[in-house]
Amino acid sequence: VQPGDPTATTAAINFSATATSYSATAAANGTLSMDNPTQTPAPVPTPTAEATPTPRSIEDCAQLVPGADLQRCDFRFSDLSGLDLSFTNLSNATLVTASLRNTILAGANLSEADLSSADLRGADLQDATIEGARISDSTVWFKIKWENTTCLDGTNSSEHQGSSELAEFCPFEQVLK
Repeated sequence: VQPGDPTATTAAINFSATATSYSATAAANGTLSMDNPTQTPAPVPTPTAEATPTPRSIEDCAQLVPGADLQRCDFRFSDLSGLDLSFTNLSNATLVTASLRNTILAGANLSEADLSSADLRGADLQDATIEGARISDSTVWFKIKWENTTCLDGTNSSEHQGSSELAEFCPFEQVLK
């Protein structure tokens, strides 16, 4: 359509932006006219029981000592190797690709923690809880000290018998399917 064409018609455009509705009309002569915007109420998000909890601040997560409350802390790509984190609450913590080599996690709560691609070689998980934790096929579980550990599926490591070198263990085959 060319400007000034008497056969041209106008086109109406309606759109919303940030809870305000606008109406615009484009005329054949190339002009654009805007109508007064009308306010529409912004939608209010409905809280759900399954809302993801927000991660905690760096200050809240800096206490890397036994018995610390580190739930919902983000330790993604962190090196926590060799630390004594016994009886620490790491529930819902993000430990993706974290190194937990030879870390003492005895009595720790790792329920619902994200352990995807974490390295737990030589970790002490006796009396710890990893029920509901998320893992990946690249999570490293080698020479773990399992004793009375609550496994991913809620069973106890003492219910599973391994070789003489591995008296107790937690099964992962069911979880990774």
